[in-house]
Amino acid sequence: MPDDQKKTIIIDYNKCVSCGICASICPHKALEMVNGYPEVTGTCKVCGLCAGSCITNAISMFATKFKDESILAEIAKGNIIACRRKSKEGTTLLCISRLDMIHIAEAIAKHGSVAIMSCGSDCRNFPGAIEAESKVKAMMIALEKLGLEKERISINEPSKAFSTPTMEIARLLTAVAKDRNVRALVAKMRSIVEDGNVYREKVNLEKYEQILSNAIDTAIKVEKILKVVEDEAKISAIAEKTGMKKEEILSTVIEMRRRGLVEVEGEDELAVRVVR
Repeated sequence: MPDDQKKTIIIDYNKCVSCGICASICPHKALEMVNGYPEVTGTCKVCGLCAGSCITNAISMFATKFKDESILAEIAKGNIIACRRKSKEGTTLLCISRLDMIHIAEAIAKHGSVAIMSCGSDCRNFPGAIEAESKVKAMMIALEKLGLEKERISINEPSKAFSTPTMEIARLLTAVAKDRNVRALVAKMRSIVEDGNVYREKVNLEKYEQILSNAIDTAIKVEKILKVVEDEAKISAIAEKTGMKKEEILSTVIEMRRRGLVEVEGEDELAVRVVR
């Protein structure tokens, strides 16, 4: 892991899980996995696709303007997020590649809707615009699962007026945007659908979207459970507080235990304990 990272992106190796997604999606082949960790070994064009797609948010931009905290501060002022070649209004990004699902969630939480201005097929960091569309699609699915209109997100059209969601809905939408499994599926969309696995086995788009939909559903359930458990709670108490069925709580808790988020114990009735 280099101490002298180039002044284009910053990699937090304490957060990095060596998934290799950043290296695989870089449009300019600037990133390479070295000893299990990503390094900038080529010419980085600062498009930000790696930062907007990292499943643990371990990558940030060196330039302050394009760090998440700066982007979110700008989004608080208005609901337009744009490639600077497409529009000078709103929150302008060096490339729409930098778009993160977290940015979309924040815009909807603050304004009720968001307009994404993308250069589309004219993207200089191809396939950055396609990756942005994949993130939009995922967030549209999440909106519908949370009982909101997918039209709250528009691409290259003026935003529609919607009331802001409740704090609870906004929190769940943000949880989806941050979920590692959801982020991984979105980042791997093209490789899953177009390239296939090492055996050249491809997943058709319909099946991929179903897998993504299931992952989003799980992310929402995980967040609901984490909110009510606090330190420890029995399955019956979780069901009472969330309105979820015991069967879906149990299946979600099994997934949460696999991820190392909770521990489960008990005989007559299972108790769920959050791992700190």
